[in-house]
Amino acid sequence: APLLVPTELTIKILLKAVKTGKAKRYLIDGFPRNLEQALCFEREFREIDFILNYVAPDEVLTERILARAAQSVTKRADDNPEAIKIRLATFHEQTNQAIEFYKRLGKVRDIDAVGSPDEVYKLTREALLPNVICFYGPPASGQDAVAQKVADLIGYKLIEPSVFYKQKGISEASDEVKMDALTNYIENNWQRNFIINNFPENIKQAKIFIESYATPKLVYYFNLTKDEVEDNIKDEPKKTKLDIMEQYENYIKARKDLLPYFKGKPYFVPIPGGNTVDAMVEHVKKNSCC
Repeated sequence: APLLVPTELTIKILLKAVKTGKAKRYLIDGFPRNLEQALCFEREFREIDFILNYVAPDEVLTERILARAAQSVTKRADDNPEAIKIRLATFHEQTNQAIEFYKRLGKVRDIDAVGSPDEVYKLTREALLPNVICFYGPPASGQDAVAQKVADLIGYKLIEPSVFYKQKGISEASDEVKMDALTNYIENNWQRNFIINNFPENIKQAKIFIESYATPKLVYYFNLTKDEVEDNIKDEPKKTKLDIMEQYENYIKARKDLLPYFKGKPYFVPIPGGNTVDAMVEHVKKNSCC
């Protein structure tokens, strides 16, 4: 098998291209070939966000190489079954250590590469988008506790939009500004899996996020009545009750447009009210997110 270019030279050439380019993010084809390249890149520049790992049996790869060779004007000396077997074995030996290393960090996205180019492209596009689960419902519904428990259970990063907007100094900003900040944060985060609690707040946010960025994997809707909310806060101080019921009225106004938008969508899952937090967590688990 041909020898690889020395790691230091590979990284030097790669970093020159990246640092002089105008793009903010890069998709680097055929990299890293081994763990040494990956760690050198991270040491000299920055962490790798994730690796797209195209997976196909050696038999399929061999057939494709031979088919390509048959159509090529320029013939390679190693385009024969015996040499291809050695080339693939070398490839696996060089790359497996890097793949296993980054899998432990949750940074590998396996893609089934057996299908047609269009099918593999579709899977690639999906792999580049995050997995987002939304929790939506009235205040005092118990969904905050459920969101935290589920996030801990399945290893998703929990985002509380109100906290996020406050940290960014955009609590009073327009929905467009908020969605731009939120999607940029998700897009530039190496993690792929997110639970966004109390989201979306209104129909405008829903349309911007879903139609311009990513369709949620699931939207859990905590379906509590006004009586159930009032029962959940019956022991709270009077001022707290008033504040929560004011939040509830604002929620009802926004829900008027949101529910018709979500109903009928395959990812929309109602959660019945009147249950304990643990019971609601079990309901979420039964709907295949865990």
